[in-house]
Amino acid sequence: MSFSHRSRRLTHSKLTTLVVISLAMSLLAACGDSPTNTSVSANTTAAATTKASTTTAASTTISTTKAVTSTTAAASTNVTATKAITSTTAAASTTAAATTKAITSITTAAATKAITSTTTAASTTAKSGTTNNPAATMGHVAVSPPAVAAKLPTPSVPRPAVDSIDKADQILISIIDEYTNAQGTEEEKLQAARTLALNEDVLMEDQDEVVLDIEVESKADADSVTTKITAMGGFVDDTEEIAGSTLLLAAVPLKAFVTYSDSTTKNNFLRELGATKGVKLINLPFTEDPQGLAGLSPTLESLQAFAQTAKNEGVKIMGADKWQAAGITGKGVTIGIIDSGYKFIDQLKGSFLPSDFTVKDISQDILKEDSASKGVHGTAVSEIIYSLVPDAKIIATSISGSNAEFSTAIDYLVAQKVDFISVSMGNNSTPEDGNSDLSKKIEDVHNKTGIVFFMAAGNEGQEHYAQNFTPNAQGFHQWVTNVDRMAVGNPTDNPLATTILLRWDQWLNGDVNPQAADFDLIIEDEQGKVVATSDGDQRVRPPLEGMRLNIPAKTLLYVRVRLKDGTQPPAQPVRLHIFVVGGIPPQFMTSVMTVGTSADSRGAIGVGAVDPPDGDTIAGYSSQGPLSDGRMKPEICGPGGVSSAAYEANGGSKFNGTSAATPEISGLAALIKSGDTTLTSLQVVQILLENAKPLPNLPSPNTVCGYGRADLTQLSPGPLKPKGNLAPPLTNTSPTFPLDQATLYPSPVPSK
Repeated sequence: MSFSHRSRRLTHSKLTTLVVISLAMSLLAACGDSPTNTSVSANTTAAATTKASTTTAASTTISTTKAVTSTTAAASTNVTATKAITSTTAAASTTAAATTKAITSITTAAATKAITSTTTAASTTAKSGTTNNPAATMGHVAVSPPAVAAKLPTPSVPRPAVDSIDKADQILISIIDEYTNAQGTEEEKLQAARTLALNEDVLMEDQDEVVLDIEVESKADADSVTTKITAMGGFVDDTEEIAGSTLLLAAVPLKAFVTYSDSTTKNNFLRELGATKGVKLINLPFTEDPQGLAGLSPTLESLQAFAQTAKNEGVKIMGADKWQAAGITGKGVTIGIIDSGYKFIDQLKGSFLPSDFTVKDISQDILKEDSASKGVHGTAVSEIIYSLVPDAKIIATSISGSNAEFSTAIDYLVAQKVDFISVSMGNNSTPEDGNSDLSKKIEDVHNKTGIVFFMAAGNEGQEHYAQNFTPNAQGFHQWVTNVDRMAVGNPTDNPLATTILLRWDQWLNGDVNPQAADFDLIIEDEQGKVVATSDGDQRVRPPLEGMRLNIPAKTLLYVRVRLKDGTQPPAQPVRLHIFVVGGIPPQFMTSVMTVGTSADSRGAIGVGAVDPPDGDTIAGYSSQGPLSDGRMKPEICGPGGVSSAAYEANGGSKFNGTSAATPEISGLAALIKSGDTTLTSLQVVQILLENAKPLPNLPSPNTVCGYGRADLTQLSPGPLKPKGNLAPPLTNTSPTFPLDQATLYPSPVPSK
């Protein structure tokens, strides 16, 4: 799978020897860009946090955080708009017993890189050309999950045999279906498939090619599968070995992809490829949103204003200005960046970026697709680092989101002998226990080189729901007692692009588990009509279902989860996770266990966000731990929501989210090392954590902000050494799951 902007570990042996900590690493517009800028009050956060301690292992979800502007003006607008989507059904009180504490056991290992997707038609899943991140100010009320599970239904209809096409992501299947079912001329049918592929971010528009991530069983299968793809009209751009898994990044001309029919079997492209010996999974790269900056207009003027503010605000908040005044400015330190979207760098060189600043476009090298010129996320991240360490050597790479590109970017930066790598990207499509392929690669790179990855923890603190599967008599999950559908609405005046992901904790070594329960994800309108479904076969796909939706303006939809007909109910409790990405919260929210991939890596430090940047409150959007294996994430928090009156006056807002906090921490680490270049990267991390400022009303460390907000204000500029008094990280394999209800939606109504 690929990443979206935002954040993510180190080996326990090294960590315990030096600091007993774990390091962590949110691709474009999901772990870098920030969602709603709503701060969680200290006492509310404390309740969700004190029970969620975890062992140190910084995981930085590489998904650029999905930015969502937060303004008080927007609050009133959204409150008004909310009334437009209010259901006419009567409110019912929801009472239930205490939250479930049991954590389903998870076997860990290499993680799946695919997000299963919807089989809905293009008109249903079409993504708006305009990215709209509403600034919904959400009130929360505590609710309780169901107390007692109803008796599960007995499977009624036997399941059909597994089809080879079931190995493919359903969005890929839907593109072929769109062509097959479209009416009109051949060109009209191709255009229908092209429109859907563009909306689903799987088409390289310049080349008119569909991009596939293909996982094969072993390295020995790579050559034969490559030959097969070539014979079918496609070609393999890259082959990567990542933590023992072999991945092929392939491109197929759209016409060949939708019109292929085997001369003997009559199989279409995906069914034929799935039947090829050695093919395990056929996934689509889940690319980041290049417009994922919260409120920061993608213009040269806003970037200039932002960079100036970063110097005057972010640098001072952490005490870096005193170090710069003392002549410590990053000399002798090299820092790498993995991001996407580097527009306007030529105009910013020598002022807000180094005069010799360049970008290595990994996407261009592999796919012949330019990712550097699409958006400004990488530019803004680079400006933050430069504002802290103007004399450091900054080496930037650009990717569009696939695992193969990410792995290649890591290898490139390792060859450049960087000291730190900053990543503001991520996703939530793995077990989030450090065992995805990329998380394990990050850990391995750290162990071999000592490089520390700073990775955005993610911006899903208000976009997540998690509880044990509790079915009613029809097999539908009850979100709270007697309520079997959860509202997801768009109160704004514009369409809202969102991704809805269902994940459940039944991974086998981080991957496909043929014995896992099989759940289907269903989206309905207010009248109960099915709008979209994702119902992959978990016998050959990982325990994930997902879809991308374009929610019309002022529209209320409902999410339902059902045990697939014909399947056995799970023998043990199984925890479900729902992520709703796009800025509007789901009706029921759980902030814990939202740190994403690859911030969960033991070779990365996970970075959360404090917002406002000079405050002592964790941002409501900032993803929280623990990880699914009980380890503590994030390890530290940095300022998010850096503001600028200059571009606020022009309709902009701020660059918030863990995407912004991560380069703040990365730059501060480089500043400390430049004060004494004999320090190892891990010693620098220990100094950062030892001197972090704990947040009020929270124990230190904790799974909300780790050891606290990064702060050098009390230290004299110059060489530092670790004190050796860092409190050990905590472990919590049985966190509680406090459930909040967003007041944006009608009160829950008992199921009929």
